[in-house]
Amino acid sequence: MTSGPTFIGIGVQKCATSWLHDVLHGHPDIFTSDPKEIDYFTAKFDRGREWYLRHFADGAQCAARGETSPSYFFNPGVPERIRDFDPAMKLIVIFRDPVDRAFSNHLHEIRAGNFTQSIAFEDGLRNNPVYVEQGRYATHLARWYEVFPRENLLPLIFEEITADPEVAVRQVYDFLGVDPAGRFDKSRKSSNESVAYHNAGLQSVLWRGGNALRRAGFGQGLERFKSLPAVRQLMAMNKQDLRQSVPPMQAETRSALSAELAPEMEALARMLGREDLPWRSFDAAPVPVAEKIRAAT
Repeated sequence: MTSGPTFIGIGVQKCATSWLHDVLHGHPDIFTSDPKEIDYFTAKFDRGREWYLRHFADGAQCAARGETSPSYFFNPGVPERIRDFDPAMKLIVIFRDPVDRAFSNHLHEIRAGNFTQSIAFEDGLRNNPVYVEQGRYATHLARWYEVFPRENLLPLIFEEITADPEVAVRQVYDFLGVDPAGRFDKSRKSSNESVAYHNAGLQSVLWRGGNALRRAGFGQGLERFKSLPAVRQLMAMNKQDLRQSVPPMQAETRSALSAELAPEMEALARMLGREDLPWRSFDAAPVPVAEKIRAAT
C-alpha cells in the first residue's frame, strides 16, 4: 500500500516555505514531494486520493513524508479536507510581517509576469486584494484550530527563521519526530524575492541542479563552486534586482496597512501565546498592540 504524507506545510505564501521544504529534504528520515506544491486540497482535489498518494510512493521508507502548498492556509474548506484525509496530520505554518509579505507578494506577481515592473504596489493591491487577505493570519488560523488540536500545528515566524535557521529546523525535526541531530544543510539559503532573471530557463536548470546536489549532500561543495569568479559573473549577469525598478511601497500605504491589520496581529499574538511579534508593522500599529496584550495578561 502506498504511504501518504505525515505532515503538510500549509503556508503562508512568501514566508520561506520553499526554503523549509528543501532543507527538510536533506534529512535522511524525511521525504518531501517533487514538486513542492501539489495543491491537491485546493486546485487539484478532483484528481483523487490515489493520484495524491503517488507523490509519496518513493518515500515509503521514511518516517516523515510531506509536501508544502501555501495555497492551503487561507482557502476555506481545506482544514476539513485534510482532516478527512488524515486527522492525525501534522501541519506547519510560517508567519511573516503581513505588510512586508504583501509587498513580497507584489514582487512575486511581477516575477511571474502577471504585472509589469512599472506597476506600483498600490495599483497591484487594488487589482489583487489577496495581497492583504493572506495576511489576515488570525482569521485563517482560527479555522485550522477549529478542526485540528493545537498540538498538530507548528507555527513558525519568518523573521526568527532568518535570524537563526538552524533553531527553526531543529524545532521542525522535533515536531515531526525525527532525529533532531539529522543533517542540516546550512548552505541552503532562502530565495531572494527581489531578484528576477533575464533567462528564466537557465535559472531553472541551475536551480534544479543545485537542489539535486544539496539533496545528495553536496551543498557545501556547491557553494564553493558558486563562489568561483566565472560562475559568480554568469549568475550576476542573469539577475535583475526588482527593488531597483519596482516602485517602493508608499509610507502612507504602509501605515494604513499596519493599522488595518493591527487587530489581526494582536489576535495572532494571543493565539500563539506571545506578548509581541518581531514585526515593524506590529510595532507601528496606531495602538501599541504589545502593550494591550501585556495589560490583559
